[in-house]
Amino acid sequence: MDASGGVTEDASNPNLTDSGALSFTDVDINNTHSVTEVYNDDISWSGGDLTNVLSAGQIQSLIDGFSVDSDSWDYSILNSDVQFLAQGETITLSFDVTVTDNDGGSDTKTVSLTITGTNDLPVLTVDASGGVTEDASNPNLTDSGALSFTDVDVNNTHSVTEVYNDDISWDGGDLTSVLSAGQIQSLIDGFSVDSDSWDYSILNSDVQFLAQGETITLSFEVTITPTASPRSTTMTSAGTAAI
Repeated sequence: MDASGGVTEDASNPNLTDSGALSFTDVDINNTHSVTEVYNDDISWSGGDLTNVLSAGQIQSLIDGFSVDSDSWDYSILNSDVQFLAQGETITLSFDVTVTDNDGGSDTKTVSLTITGTNDLPVLTVDASGGVTEDASNPNLTDSGALSFTDVDVNNTHSVTEVYNDDISWDGGDLTSVLSAGQIQSLIDGFSVDSDSWDYSILNSDVQFLAQGETITLSFEVTITPTASPRSTTMTSAGTAAI
């Protein structure tokens, strides 16, 4: 009998399945036989307590997915029930499989199953635009936007980063003709992100050259990355300084 098996999150949908060969011999050639399984009450999640993320019914479905017949064991569960697993996390459980003849003789072997998690793409939501207006405040012009994300892999931790898109532009001409490299860099460096927002802050004095209605535009890619995996989600946040 194949004594171990398992399934991997997202390997198929809607069901994850595995099976293993099962056979038996009996020198009493006229005996008939039955094959039964008994769950060993040992389901375990490497990431914590299953009851914190699954309902009793969902946990039971992981157990009830195992069955046996005269020549195999089979396992089938809903892929949707294990989406909470992070990459490399496992759920393990086992069953005793018994063949019994009509005279009461029996033999028992254990089948161990492992459900292995994969990384799911986090979902990022961010206020995708913002801006400041010359002379609206002094000495700093500021704006901020909400940032949030979700991840079905419940044990993942995350980092939020930003990358400037090298696209600063002044609709009145060439910025280098009126600002020093340091002043231009300060307009770029004014953007930052944390776990729940982006923020922008620049010196009001750096944009005094703007005429009414002129704008400076620039943008940044904001990325949320699970620490367990390089997979990430990116969105663009654009900032505008105008008068």
